[in-house]
Amino acid sequence: MKFPTIALGLSTFIFSGMTLAAEPLTPQPETFGSVLQLDKSQKTQLINLHADAQECMNNIDASQFHPQDFLKMIKSGTMDEKIFKQQMAIENGLHEQAAHCRITYYTNISKMLTQEQKNKLLEMYKQHAAG
Repeated sequence: MKFPTIALGLSTFIFSGMTLAAEPLTPQPETFGSVLQLDKSQKTQLINLHADAQECMNNIDASQFHPQDFLKMIKSGTMDEKIFKQQMAIENGLHEQAAHCRITYYTNISKMLTQEQKNKLLEMYKQHAAG
């Protein structure tokens, strides 16, 4: 593997957890409303669900994740297995919590939709997950 590929992969790996809790939920309620052709009641429910999901994401505590620890290891040329495993476990936990918030959001939206709207929601989710 060439150095630029390693550097790019490592930087993506290290900084992915830093922005996790700050990522906005997408798509936004306006996008759902137009694509799914929601009625007024559904739009109101969607706005409330989105606020709940955003609060869930905002409540993810990333304070224990220290990606700079990885950089310190690289700079010093010393691998600290304990810190590595600890930080990886924390990062994995952050990703799990964010996934829980998103899946709960999509599931709650699905509960209020017609079958046709659910099919469109699934397509939107697949595009978001792939993107």
